[in-house]
Amino acid sequence: MNTKAIESQVNGQNTAQGFDQFGSASIGWNAKLEDVPEDESHSLYRLLPEGDYDFTVEDVNYGRTKTGNNMVVVKLIIKVPGENDVHVDDRLIFTVKAQWKLVSFFKSIGLFEEAQTSGMNWDHVPDRSGRLTLKHRVYNEKTYNQVVKYLFTTTPAVTKPNQQPATVEW
Repeated sequence: MNTKAIESQVNGQNTAQGFDQFGSASIGWNAKLEDVPEDESHSLYRLLPEGDYDFTVEDVNYGRTKTGNNMVVVKLIIKVPGENDVHVDDRLIFTVKAQWKLVSFFKSIGLFEEAQTSGMNWDHVPDRSGRLTLKHRVYNEKTYNQVVKYLFTTTPAVTKPNQQPATVEW
């Protein structure tokens, strides 16, 4: 195997493709491997505790359900303070019955008014941020993160608790 040729072809590609999260210590092409356990704390798809999290949309992929309905798979990045990011995929199904989730998703990322007036423009979705609620889902005896709802605020609070209205003396 010509490792010099391979190395010249891929030199610098790891960082460009976002693989730097796997660690910066390099292993040689012909290095001997040690049997080490998987480090769950660095897994991109590790199980998070149930709860509310901030997210950023990384990507959107178009598809169809098994029954032929349109859907998109949104690839979400959840930032966990002091730890590596966690990736969660969510399928948004395009049916009248599931429209509530599309509405809450677009409200969460701040694009609902645009989606309401001009339609859902999925090109505007990547890099948008919002908030969601995660629960656990068990499938084939394995537990996964599942987005159960997207969170949004209707109007931000302006007053602080126990704040008195201003009075003016003449």
